[in-house]
Amino acid sequence: MGPFDLTKPPSNYTEAMARPDAKVWQAAMEREKESLREMGSFEEVELPRGEKTVGLIWVYAYKTDADGNVILGKEKARVV
Repeated sequence: MGPFDLTKPPSNYTEAMARPDAKVWQAAMEREKESLREMGSFEEVELPRGEKTVGLIWVYAYKTDADGNVILGKEKARVV
């Protein structure tokens, strides 16, 4: 992947992991997974041999203040 517009959130998982700020998005995904675990909605398990996973998509966003400024450390990743 080429140069990234870091003023915009990643459009997909591959881009999120290839960007220079990948650690920020990894942390956002971990926060989302932890939230889903706490609600009893998510559990990581070993995939049985020969089985396929249900697909999912990560959606990324920046959280902004009332003036539209990005709030660092409040990046969001959601599973859809």
